[in-house]
Amino acid sequence: MPTDAILKLFRLRPLPNELIHWPMSESRIIVYVDDDEDDRDLFSEVIRTVRPDLEVVLAKDGHDALEKLGILSTPACVFIDMNMPKMSGLQLLGVLKSDPRLSPIPAVILTTALTPHQRVELIGLGAKDYLIKPSSFEDFKNMLKSNLLKLFAG
Repeated sequence: MPTDAILKLFRLRPLPNELIHWPMSESRIIVYVDDDEDDRDLFSEVIRTVRPDLEVVLAKDGHDALEKLGILSTPACVFIDMNMPKMSGLQLLGVLKSDPRLSPIPAVILTTALTPHQRVELIGLGAKDYLIKPSSFEDFKNMLKSNLLKLFAG
């Protein structure tokens, strides 16, 4: 379903421009947090296909992500699955945005579905964007490619 149709269906407005246009990052590290191993593998494969110059750091849950973020140099972006056990994507986003060292890192939420209430929560917590996970590799690739262009030149 096209984005415009989804926005109309849920009576949502597009994100404001200040949330869409991100400053370019000098970091070449992207963190992806997802409890589903197949989704982590798919994300890595898409990034290798679209931007082989980027390093992907995978985390299996929010606790693993926080541990890895504690030892990494600042990543360009953190992509977070919304529906995870132990610590949800919303909870992880809240922790990231409350930490002065981690709060400047753009955080993008990936989910299979999003209610209007959740969208408001995400923006309120400081998410830079949210993406609905497509079902095909090609659609996922195109979606990530579009979003990576916001972060990196060329």
